[in-house]
Amino acid sequence: MDDDSESYMNHAESDLITAKKLDGDEESDARARAFHSHQAAEKAIKAVIAASGREPQWTHDLVILTRNLPTGCSTGVSDFDLAVLTEYATTSRYGNVRISKRDADAALNVAKDVVGAMQACL
Repeated sequence: MDDDSESYMNHAESDLITAKKLDGDEESDARARAFHSHQAAEKAIKAVIAASGREPQWTHDLVILTRNLPTGCSTGVSDFDLAVLTEYATTSRYGNVRISKRDADAALNVAKDVVGAMQACL
């Protein structure tokens, strides 16, 4: 793993740990969990793109990013789930959208799957 991909994956793992720790019932915990779940998935995907020798696009859109993964490497989750997770990149911080504990837990599960799949691609 080169320095860029290693840095991306280290950040992804850190965001995943943070998301796992945010398991409270408060809405602020759910919003933060959803945000860090998105960040973990985004950085893990970018780690694999960087490891393939390409510069990851400057976007938070997980569906777009997955189109740049090397052949044979997949997140293992649907584009629908990636699109939902993508929404948390901004709505969890700026939007006036309520994110429930259930939504945040689902986001964390998607992020775990993506990070695991990306680790297997490295």
